[in-house]
Amino acid sequence: MIKEKEKISFYREPNFKDTEIGKIPEDWEVVKLGEVIEIRGNRVIKNIDSIPFIPMELIPLNGIYVKYKNIPLKDLKSSIYCESGDLLLSKITPSFENGKQGIVPENIKFAYATTEVYPIRTKQKLNTFYLFYYLRKDRIRKKLEALMIGTTGRKR
Repeated sequence: MIKEKEKISFYREPNFKDTEIGKIPEDWEVVKLGEVIEIRGNRVIKNIDSIPFIPMELIPLNGIYVKYKNIPLKDLKSSIYCESGDLLLSKITPSFENGKQGIVPENIKFAYATTEVYPIRTKQKLNTFYLFYYLRKDRIRKKLEALMIGTTGRKR
């Protein structure tokens, strides 16, 4: 039988530090979003017959992963290149306001998506799922929404 003072705890309560944004775990850093993400640029894929395509209607409102459909490459009109693990964030209202965002699933290496999204790649210091849930916060969406410009209900 283990005596009370011999018990070993495997859970360690994190130590926190004060920062300009409040208390955070001691081993975290406060960084600007632009330092830990990259908006992927477009890329041309050739020599294939069909490609996974992610239209806006297959980007979830409540789920995590986007869905896609394979289309002939010759039928692809306007699109943006993305890869497995990228976070697709809607950049047009009302899709942005409604929370349309999703992660490109691991089972496809690369795809094209609607031009109405930002394909965001996180750098090694930032977990994609952390960013996904951070961008789901109503407070954060409202701040980003205030930065959008445009008229007639179609802001970008």
